Amino acid sequence: MNKNDKIGQLKEIWANIPKSETEQDILPQEEIVKKFLNLFHPGEFFYNFFNTRSMEMEFVTADIESVLGYAVNEFNLPLFLDSMHPDDRPYYIYHEKRATEFFGNLPVDKLKKYKFSHDFRIMHKNGNYKRLLVQVIPVYYFTDGGARTLCVFTDITYLKMHGRPQLSFIGLEGEPSFYNLELDNELRPVSHTFTKREIEILKYTAEGKRSVEISELLHISRLTVDTHRKNILAKSQCSNVNELIAKSIREGWI
Repeated sequence: MNKNDKIGQLKEIWANIPKSETEQDILPQEEIVKKFLNLFHPGEFFYNFFNTRSMEMEFVTADIESVLGYAVNEFNLPLFLDSMHPDDRPYYIYHEKRATEFFGNLPVDKLKKYKFSHDFRIMHKNGNYKRLLVQVIPVYYFTDGGARTLCVFTDITYLKMHGRPQLSFIGLEGEPSFYNLELDNELRPVSHTFTKREIEILKYTAEGKRSVEISELLHISRLTVDTHRKNILAKSQCSNVNELIAKSIREGWI
């Protein structure tokens, strides 16, 4: 099918779009975007303004109740941190540190040309977890340090419920973006109690290697490998290797 045939096919389809009974007003583009923005957002969302100096949420939209079940006057920093999934909290702290470092290294003229986004699980007031994508952009910098930030919280539970939280820095006005950054080994948050040796064995297990192969690679006995594998299963609270590998990938252990 050539280009003209494709266009002709679409033209026939679009010719069947229902007709308006009366002439309708043509809205300015800005009003159209404002009117339909919610329809194109990936999920329910609310936003707030957060002051890093006072550690206070200065404003929270009423939409938080439909997203997390909390009233506006209930949502504050202690509640936010307490409601975060304990496995995701180390990532959140790490992401905030990386963001502070990133913005601290930007030239002054580019400070407002970046936002950062990360995701994590937050407990709804009903006790169930939801996964939220949080987009943060500094809107005001204080002369003696700190900032007032605009934070947009979007429910992406239906898109991603499990897996390691991701951090991205998104450039505005033509600036380059940096998506899904790797974790620095030095600052890597740990959400498990595996030893370094157990992590090595876990990675080889996920690659499909048998105990005898792992023992040769690590220059340890097969009995030692089997002991480590039993300990890994116990620590991960998994009943078999398939469940262990799936959980390891989901939780970002490997």
